[in-house]
Amino acid sequence: MLRDVYDTIGRAIPTSDLEKLAKGEIASTRNRDREITQLPRVRQTFRTIFGHDPNFKDADENLAWNTLMYRIRFTRDLTKEKQGIIEFKNTFKKAPSDPFQWAVVRVLGYIE
Repeated sequence: MLRDVYDTIGRAIPTSDLEKLAKGEIASTRNRDREITQLPRVRQTFRTIFGHDPNFKDADENLAWNTLMYRIRFTRDLTKEKQGIIEFKNTFKKAPSDPFQWAVVRVLGYIE
């Protein structure tokens, strides 16, 4: 999780934000420059999953977007994770292999 925080936020963040990310919540700390860098991949992936750009007023879509952007975690549920892996393989025709792709699995398993 710390690697993902440094990859997506790039700096030390308050412990309270780490706790939020670990509990499936959106952190308060953001890094706009890193968001802009990730935007094309996150947007295309979101469109692939949902078929449209995010509606940030929809709590699930907002959480899905932020899960892709900041790699939010959720309380483990192996059944949901298994379903997310199956959906990932069906959608992308490959197994997840990098941290971003595992965030996609979490979106598919826990949110969608």
